[in-house]
Amino acid sequence: VGDIQVHVPAHRANFQGDFDFTASKGFILRVIAGIDVGSSTATWLLQAIDPNTGQLISDPDRGLLPPNTVSGTGNGFVTYSVLTDKTVSTGDEIQANARVLLDTAPPQDAAPIVNTIDAVAPTTILTATALVAGGSNFEVRWTATDDNGGSGVKHVTVYVAEDGGDFMIWQRQSTETSAVYQGQPGRTYEFLALATDKAGNTEQPPLGVLAPPDDSQPNLGSQPTVEQTATDPDLGTPPPPSGTPSTNPLFVAAQAALRRILSSYLRQDAGTIKFLYGPNGKPELDESPELGFNLTHSGSLALVAVGPHARIGVDIEYQMRDRPFVRLARRYFSEPEHRWLSGLPESEQRRGFYRTWVLKEAYLKAVGVGLRFAPSRFQIDFENHEPTLVWTELADDHPSHWRFAELGIASEYRAAICWEGNRRTVRVRTE
Repeated sequence: VGDIQVHVPAHRANFQGDFDFTASKGFILRVIAGIDVGSSTATWLLQAIDPNTGQLISDPDRGLLPPNTVSGTGNGFVTYSVLTDKTVSTGDEIQANARVLLDTAPPQDAAPIVNTIDAVAPTTILTATALVAGGSNFEVRWTATDDNGGSGVKHVTVYVAEDGGDFMIWQRQSTETSAVYQGQPGRTYEFLALATDKAGNTEQPPLGVLAPPDDSQPNLGSQPTVEQTATDPDLGTPPPPSGTPSTNPLFVAAQAALRRILSSYLRQDAGTIKFLYGPNGKPELDESPELGFNLTHSGSLALVAVGPHARIGVDIEYQMRDRPFVRLARRYFSEPEHRWLSGLPESEQRRGFYRTWVLKEAYLKAVGVGLRFAPSRFQIDFENHEPTLVWTELADDHPSHWRFAELGIASEYRAAICWEGNRRTVRVRTE
């Protein structure tokens, strides 16, 4: 953001943190980022917070991005990388769409980025022929072929082993198709060729054969460049500035509701409430850590959970259609949960998937680890139609500590809450 760079810790599905730039910028940078696996959506919320009031800065002369200059002081961007699903095939496409919401300006949609998958490494056929019968010099030929629709062969590395020893690199990342190997009389030689395609997929040696790497690197492309902001972009007529400008109205409404609800519990002005953040980014109250709370959003709805216990988690998901629910369950659910979902009629699998997912994510948020702890490492069961934590691999935790409740919010949504302690009555209030 301008001349500020924030590095979010790796292997986190959710992150929230405040970065104090009061001395140099006059504000606290708040970053809230997360991944919604169900909708395949990553979001980043960047806010400038007044260090004196704890509220969003509304002064147009202060904030995150100044007017752009040739040095790029008004540029802002996020970067990310993704891994492909194990079930993808060569030729499959991954499309990414980005939408930017800046204060009260109309949304700006970036051009879609489409990446074509090359899922398979090339294969190589190699022949070695003595130039003279019984001689020690060999003509070695190799032919590498990439899979149909692949990115094409980039190079081939050829190895040689002498007298049954280890394979060593002879021709590194060669673009040729043949070469002459000059051996020594009385020695025996074995050759191996491994190809790499233009996407970085490298052919593997046969089982039991060790070959040193040739330092090939996957071709992940390059990050898009950030063009200079237009002097007078045609964005239409923006609405008049509000008292609390925001990047995402849903975020702002949810956070305002959270502060308002907490202030009623604490009997404290909402603007004076201060948060602390755990090692995994989960917030808690600075002066009243015994009051638990959690915030979640999906689609056009947000949920705030508050309770008299420090560990509480809530999740809501919009139930998308036409998703490979059984395949997703095989990846993210425990084996018993996957078997249960697979046994449902196809018409019930969408409901079963989201019912399980919101319970699992509510537990992970209550514990405070998020999706850093694989959701396949614990099991939710619906014994007597009541969700129960059967087992968990999380250290120093026990299933008997936790309670769950499913929340009826809206017809196209599933929601659940998880808390540590005894059974309690859960009241739902809508605004």
